[in-house]
Amino acid sequence: MAEIVLKIKEISKSYRSRSRTVEVLDRISFCAEEGRSYAIAGESGSGKSTLLSILAGLQKPDGGSVLYKEKDIHSLKDAELAVLRRHDIVYVSQFQDVIPELNLAENVRIADCFDDRVAEDAQERTERILARLGLSDLKEELPENLSGGEIRRLTIARALYASPKILLLDEPTNDLDRVNRRIVTDTLRELSGQGITVLAATHDAELASAADEIIYMDRSLSESR
Repeated sequence: MAEIVLKIKEISKSYRSRSRTVEVLDRISFCAEEGRSYAIAGESGSGKSTLLSILAGLQKPDGGSVLYKEKDIHSLKDAELAVLRRHDIVYVSQFQDVIPELNLAENVRIADCFDDRVAEDAQERTERILARLGLSDLKEELPENLSGGEIRRLTIARALYASPKILLLDEPTNDLDRVNRRIVTDTLRELSGQGITVLAATHDAELASAADEIIYMDRSLSESR
């Protein structure tokens, strides 16, 4: 039986404005196993992105806990949480957060700037990841010369460079054509085969069908099948 690497227990989250309170997540619970892939599906507004943000430690839930190695990540100090997000639980948002002054390969290796030592195989690993995602010919290009789909793949490549234990992705195939959607889908399937736990929020039926489990979100409901 695979090891459970992430336990989500009774997660709730709401947002308040002057006139109303919107309940986004209501006591969501499930477990994620090592080396399995999960597609988080549901209509827009069902809380998929909010859930991923909480699992990444970027937002605190109103209630509940996210346990990694039996410790609630939201109990960690900021510095501890930053290290966790850099090496263990890596999050790829749906926004194109790249550094415009750095070329594609440099953006992929940006995490090295925060580590004491750069791995000896850094360049080789970068080349391998770029080849996997069809980006090898663009490694010297600045972000301003890349398409939205190419930047999407860049952010995924940067996450893979971190060699995470858990990979969280928010709509990873947005902005991609059919060929590149297939490349990303196949890459994520390969990662779970290598022992990485993958959770992807998606509207992409092909990506969802390739996952080991689909988690259907409806604010107060989380089902797996």
